[in-house]
Amino acid sequence: MDFDSSCDCNCTEITPQIPITITEGDPFREPSTTFRIILLVVVVPLIFETIFGNFLILLAWLTDARVRTPSNAYLASLALVDFLMGLFNMTLGSKYIFDGRWRLGVVACRFWLTSSCSLSFISAAHLALVALDRHRIVYHAASYVQNRPYTGVLSCVLAAWASGLWIVSPLLLDWEHMTLDPQVRGACLVKFNIQAVLHWATISVILPGVVMVWLYARIYVEL
Repeated sequence: MDFDSSCDCNCTEITPQIPITITEGDPFREPSTTFRIILLVVVVPLIFETIFGNFLILLAWLTDARVRTPSNAYLASLALVDFLMGLFNMTLGSKYIFDGRWRLGVVACRFWLTSSCSLSFISAAHLALVALDRHRIVYHAASYVQNRPYTGVLSCVLAAWASGLWIVSPLLLDWEHMTLDPQVRGACLVKFNIQAVLHWATISVILPGVVMVWLYARIYVEL
């Protein structure tokens, strides 16, 4: 009798612990039909404009000898970067948002993430090179324009592209530890901690931005 009462007492004092299972589901909710229509109306023309507009710039640079100046080589290379971003990154990213999950597999996810990070840095590097070129034209004028070799311009362009590939090398070499598995999570994302975010933002955004602001400020003062 005493045993039964003590058992009843213990049962009333113990709060049942219900295990909580955290499912690795989608990071995005299923987009609504309205959102998808807006996405198609806004983004599709933007993608087409990005691809077609930069294609025309490349075509003009390749076919017109008057356009193929050393300064325009930076712009042509930048147009190639933007063309690739529109063709691959914007297209795949829009499909990702439209579907609400990543449906294209691991290989496409790896390509999308690495190309997005790489091309973003290459684009920022080209903008800094254009600013540097304008700065030299203003400060050195005829001497710089006359003595500027095409090889020097091409070496700067190649360095920008090589730096963009180098900056994503950790992502390529340590893919399993730096990204989520899109086949499990339905998400194509990089596992960024705060240190990695600050490092990436400094290299790809803040540093080129500071260089451009400083160069254009000097140009403004000189003019």
